[in-house]
Amino acid sequence: MVEGLRRRVFGLVGPRLIKTGIAVSLACGLMSLVDPTKGLVGAGVSAALMIAPDEHVGRQWARNQFLAAFLGVLTGAVAGWLLGYAPWFTGPVVMVVILLYTRLGYPAAAIGGVTNALFILEHADRGFLFAAFRFTSSVVGLVIGWLVNRYVLPYTPPAAQQPEAPAGTAAPAQTAGADEPDEQIEEAV
Repeated sequence: MVEGLRRRVFGLVGPRLIKTGIAVSLACGLMSLVDPTKGLVGAGVSAALMIAPDEHVGRQWARNQFLAAFLGVLTGAVAGWLLGYAPWFTGPVVMVVILLYTRLGYPAAAIGGVTNALFILEHADRGFLFAAFRFTSSVVGLVIGWLVNRYVLPYTPPAAQQPEAPAGTAAPAQTAGADEPDEQIEEAV
């Protein structure tokens, strides 16, 4: 009965969707305990970005998103400190962030960096302390997302298929438990 319910639920939403919801809820909930007025979006987005299809991809995404958070926050904070916030400065800052990620070989992480830079740039009047809090909320989301991805409904690779038996021989599964193995071998040939 439980297995049937599990199949129905996973048939509708899937384990990655469930893990995403859990990770976002935990990250936003934890950050709301620290400060309910800021950091929720960063933690939630970072947690959602960390739900990967398997463990290896999850490690790559974690590295990329950590770099995205760091460089995005740093670029946004420096640009906000030097230029202040004005809508016409956002374009050149976004161009710099994308150029940084492309030159460093992480173009897939650029969207996370752009998001962080724009959040920091929008609140340039709050200074480097806000940038540090924003970076912390992103890292909290990344860590929670990684932990949920690894330990909640973990990815299990499909069972390896048995290699086919060479032509003219019977596969072990065909002869196992047979009353007359010689007849089965002759039938297989």
